[in-house]
Amino acid sequence: MTEEDEDDAHERLHELTDLAPPYAIRTAVTLGVFDLVDRGVRNAAELARGAGAHPATLRALLDYLVGIELLATDGEGDCSLTPISEELVEDDHSAEEYHLEGAEAAFDASLSGLLHTVRTGKAGYRTLAGRTLTQEMARESRIADTARAAVEDEARWIAPGVLRAHDWPSVTEVTATGHGVATVVETLVKEFPELRARIVAMPSVLGCCARRSSTRSCCPGSTWSPAPAPYRPAPAPC
Repeated sequence: MTEEDEDDAHERLHELTDLAPPYAIRTAVTLGVFDLVDRGVRNAAELARGAGAHPATLRALLDYLVGIELLATDGEGDCSLTPISEELVEDDHSAEEYHLEGAEAAFDASLSGLLHTVRTGKAGYRTLAGRTLTQEMARESRIADTARAAVEDEARWIAPGVLRAHDWPSVTEVTATGHGVATVVETLVKEFPELRARIVAMPSVLGCCARRSSTRSCCPGSTWSPAPAPYRPAPAPC
């Protein structure tokens, strides 16, 4: 291996193992820093007040974000967005993906407990509230809601296939459960208005479904029921 190859390998290793940028970006997103800058709050002290953050610590974070080109500053120290941070502000999915109180960022952060999990087979990560992801998913929380919402969005890709997978005109009633069930059932009852559907799921899952679906309004005979006691699915985004 040449000296140039060694330098390239070292640089690549640093890129693969540097945890600072991902956590700095997610922290700034969660505090709403980029949104504040976009709304015209540019001074570090004003940003700290708007974000509810410790002023000196936030200033250090801002300096780091400037260093990795997520923010820019003028000669007086006022912050402005860069093309990268503009993407975070303009793309709602990106903003949600990197919010530390949301599901996707929590799943990413859970890798910090990988060593404990590999050694013991047990959960090694705790959320900011001190709960495992399994415990969080069984609760009414932002992490649980955003996880279920993400699964329901993914289910939109498979729902059309369900329409073709069965002779639905011959069916009068259907009971459905599982990941993405609200989206699939909604697709069915819109296509087959006479079909009566019953969704069975954990109460926390039903709450998410109710907020995101018009199933009951487009099919008044449909019902959403909590899972009976013997039914104990592993907590998962659904």
